[in-house]
Formats: sequence, structure tokens, C-alpha cells
Amino acid sequence: MSSERIRYVRSADGTRIAWTESGSGAGRQTVVLAANHITDIKNDANFQNRHDQIQRLNRHFRVVRYDHRGCGSSQRNVKRQGQDAWVEDLEAVVRAASPDGPVVVSSPSQSSPYGAAFAAQHPELVSRLIIHGGYSCGGVAAKLPEAVAREKATLELIRVGWDTPNPQTRMLVATAFFPEPTADEIRWAGRLPDMINREDALRFFEAEGMQDARKHLGKIRAPTLVTACADDPVVLPEWSRIVAAAIPGAQYVELAGKNHIPVVRDAFFEPYFKLFVEFAQGAEPRRERLGCLSRRERQILDGLCAGLNNEAIALEREISPKTVRNHLTRIFDKLQVNSRTQAVLLATRP
Repeated sequence: MSSERIRYVRSADGTRIAWTESGSGAGRQTVVLAANHITDIKNDANFQNRHDQIQRLNRHFRVVRYDHRGCGSSQRNVKRQGQDAWVEDLEAVVRAASPDGPVVVSSPSQSSPYGAAFAAQHPELVSRLIIHGGYSCGGVAAKLPEAVAREKATLELIRVGWDTPNPQTRMLVATAFFPEPTADEIRWAGRLPDMINREDALRFFEAEGMQDARKHLGKIRAPTLVTACADDPVVLPEWSRIVAAAIPGAQYVELAGKNHIPVVRDAFFEPYFKLFVEFAQGAEPRRERLGCLSRRERQILDGLCAGLNNEAIALEREISPKTVRNHLTRIFDKLQVNSRTQAVLLATRP
């Protein structure tokens, strides 16, 4: 990780987003880690939890990471934060890092609502979606009185204590994610003002509570895995179950543990990591899936491979264009692809 190069891409509104890659190798599946909470990719190697997880992922995947706007090496002092901006940032990074095909998106915690919205809005860019400790919307957007009060208190604490010598405010952040923080996690909390200044932090945390992906969940077509910890103190497992139930075909797995974010020292980390790897490695559709197509569906797919549009396929097969569209919907579902291009690539790949 120490030799990684930081690259930059402009988001839709011109904001400069820093990203990097590791674990590169021929034929490796690309996993994009949606920026979660406060990020600082330049110093990931100095935070043991982050370093350990990335090193493990590097053994299996090409791993792409980036800093949230306002954080780390990305552009600071940004006025625009929130779900729409974060979707645009993720899109810019995915397009820059993987111009030739879709990627696996890992979207834990704070990144889960905007990651879900991204998967729904850009199905051609997402081969699989993995959500851990996810929720469909922020507490403020859900108009939960306790969440609204908690956000007001948090913002006031940040306003008066974010960059003071007393680390008490920052420790509240660390203990929320890690109920029994290690010395390394305490040091991470102490460095938060270096990762994001007070004004950017205020805008970031205010926007976090306003996320709302509820209208997007039912539109996700990528295979999705949702995991949660049974005793998570930050995101209740029930919230993750709601997310899984709303995404068509999503798998839900609940793990023992109380840390919000999986760390290597946890007993549940190995089962979680195995689930992650196995699910992500299935992201590239397999040719064997072609065997599940009916004779007529294979004929429709042959028409796609020949470059025919729906009307031409309908004329050739003496059926209506609407029937062709219905067949294509079933073909995409069976092959677990999101577009005509992906279906053709699967059918023609040697």
C-alpha cells in the first residue's frame, strides 16, 4: 500500500476526487470500496484495521478506494454534500477505474444508501452489490425524533470541539464504530481533524442524516448481499433486514458480533470475509448459465449477438416487439446481467 499512486477524477459538479488502486493483476475482478464515513486513503497503511482489510482483499481482487469529497486527499472546503453528490462521485471513480466493464461495489454503513441509489441508477456499472450494516435512509430523513435530536447534539459537539486539543468529541465517533476501541482506533480518532476540517465535517454529518434510498431499492437488478452484526450498536440489524427485503433477490446474512464495521480481530471476521470473497468472485456471469435458457430465449439472444434490434428480432421470429422485450427481461434475469451488451459478451466469450 505504501507505493500506491493517488489519482484524481472530476465529479459531475467539478469536485476533485482522489482515488487509488491496489491488488492489480490480470483477470482480477475489480472491487470498488464506496467511500464510507471519514476517509484518508493516503494514510490507510497507518490505520491497522484499514490496512489489514485491504491487504486481505488485495489477495483476491483489484481494489479501488477513494476519499469522500471534503476528506483526505479529495477536494476540501466543498459546499455540496449529500446523497446525490456522493452518487456522482462514485460514478466518476467507477468510470475512471474500470472503463471496460462493471465492478463489484462494496457499500457499508454510511455508504449504503448512496451505494444502493448508484446501483439502481447505473445498472450497467454494477455487477454485484455488497452492503454491510446498511440502512435505507438516515434518521433525519425518516423523521425519527431521537435521530433528529442526536444529530443536533452531534453537530453542536463538532462545532465546538472538533479541532480542540481535547479529543472527547472525536472519541464519541470512535466508540460508536468500535465499542471497545484499541489504542490504534483511539489514535485514528485523534487524527480526524487532519482528515476533514470542522466546516466540512459539519456539512458531511448533516448530509449523512438526510440520505434516503427507499425509492431506489426496488430498482436494483444487480445480485446483492446484505450482511449485519447481531449486536451492532450503530445500525440495528432490523434496518439491514428492511434493506434486504426491499432489494429483489437480495441475500441476507446476520453475523455474531458487536463492532459496526468488521475488523480482523473479531471472531466473526473470517465468516464475513469468506462470504464477501465468494459472493464478489461470482460477479462475472458464467457461460454455464446459458444452459438455463429456453429454445426461444436462445433464439432471441442469437438475434442480439447478430446486432439486431427488437423490431428486427420480432420480424425474424414472427412475434411482437413486446414479446421480444418480455423475453429479454427473462434472459437478463437468468443470466444475471443488466444490459444487452453484457448478455452478448457472456454469449460470445470463449
